[in-house]
Amino acid sequence: MKEISIEMALRFRHPEIVINVVTKSKEGKVDVTPLGWAMLGSSSPNTWAIGVYKKHYSHKSILDTKEFTVCIPSFSQAKDTLFCGANSGWKIDKLPQTNFKILPAKKVSTPIIEDSLACFECKLIDQTK
Repeated sequence: MKEISIEMALRFRHPEIVINVVTKSKEGKVDVTPLGWAMLGSSSPNTWAIGVYKKHYSHKSILDTKEFTVCIPSFSQAKDTLFCGANSGWKIDKLPQTNFKILPAKKVSTPIIEDSLACFECKLIDQTK
């Protein structure tokens, strides 16, 4: 087997799942944050385990409201997902600068993104630091 650098080897881990985490602040601002660290945490009850950097705008919104939505982006949403990942919710209102169309969720106040492959309405049940 040919030996390669760690940097080159790490390129083989892609593609990996990317999710869009949608949050809505107490003030009503909707933000979309793409995350690469997400997994199903349990099937009973159904839960998601996500990793959100504590300095992100979405982290504060999740802690304040105790809810969020997980939307699995479609291929057509790639450009907008990349835009949201490259910009901070602390600095700009990302949503108006994308083609994302939001729809009301049924069980939480945080919206979902239309045309996602799947969306999950979530409530914060636990956190680790």
